[in-house]
Amino acid sequence: MKKHKIIKIILIIMIIILSVTFVIVKPYIFKQNLNVSWKTEEKSKEEVLNYNFLISKMYKDGYGVYTNYLDGPNEGDITKGHTVLSESEGLLMLYLVNSGEKVEFDSNYDIIKNKMRLKNGLLAWRYNNSETNKSSSTIDDLRIVRSLLYAYDRWGDFKYKYLAISISQDTLKKVSKEGYLYDSNDGTTSSNLVVLCYLDLKTMELLEKSNSKWKKIYSNSLDILKNGQPIKGVPLFKKSYLPKENKYSDEKDVEIVYSLNVLKNLQLAGVDISKELDWLWKEFSKENKLYIKYDFNGNRTSEFESTSVYAICGEIFENANRQTEADALKKRMLEFQAKNKDSEIYGSFGNEQTKVVYSYDNLNALIFLAKKNADL
Repeated sequence: MKKHKIIKIILIIMIIILSVTFVIVKPYIFKQNLNVSWKTEEKSKEEVLNYNFLISKMYKDGYGVYTNYLDGPNEGDITKGHTVLSESEGLLMLYLVNSGEKVEFDSNYDIIKNKMRLKNGLLAWRYNNSETNKSSSTIDDLRIVRSLLYAYDRWGDFKYKYLAISISQDTLKKVSKEGYLYDSNDGTTSSNLVVLCYLDLKTMELLEKSNSKWKKIYSNSLDILKNGQPIKGVPLFKKSYLPKENKYSDEKDVEIVYSLNVLKNLQLAGVDISKELDWLWKEFSKENKLYIKYDFNGNRTSEFESTSVYAICGEIFENANRQTEADALKKRMLEFQAKNKDSEIYGSFGNEQTKVVYSYDNLNALIFLAKKNADL
């Protein structure tokens, strides 16, 4: 009788251990099927010039992508100089996996894993040789997760999938509450703010099979994006949302690059954005220009342009198979590329006089110039 009790206890313990093991392992063993036919495409001259500048002048192997070409100290939350942003790393990694640059991708995988991974499992939103910031940035963590899932699909090495799911599981623990995904964690607590352009619906969809919690987050995020557009048909969105107060931010104008990222996320989720694209084309056609800021009625509130605006907007048109518009936006964007072979910043998208060159502009330009295998 005593022997039977011991066997029963051992069986119960084994069942508990197996159950716990299954819960821990389950997110990592889902079947991933992206239906992507990976190819290595020939690069255009402009893409090669831009990539060569970035890698030779704004990148250090084992360290990462410099935020700015010119070095200088950070000013509070304004990142400058040769500090590395998780934003830049994510964009570069998406580009590299799309282009089939495995050696370079692996170098940045090591940077993410060994230099930017925080104790809480999230990624530092920036680091340099003297400091690793303890705060995360959800948009960048998700972008890196997507690049890793793509890498696993393209090259088949489980280490990519393992890191992707590990980061995503910690994202659920540290920056999600009650079906909402917040913008950051400061190393101790999560923010209470949902930033609309951070809601990467495509990556959430890829993660749904790993953890069912992503389904509710996806649904809530989609609703937040759809309801954050003051005027339907005008592609301008509120910057942020407070779930506890059911309240959007009350700014009077918006940087259009944020709204374009929202629009791209909606497009990749299958939402019809044809009216918004019509508005963008009509606005661009007035002067062959788009500006960086608009009020919510669609009136510009700035005289400045941006490489990133043309790159992201052009990519959205390209995704919609509106190639005429995409080509016109690309033509305008390429006017910002330094074509003087004697220039210190030859090949970059920057200012030849001041030598101001931003990684964000150049990485978005690279992605737009590349022929796509998957959604980037």
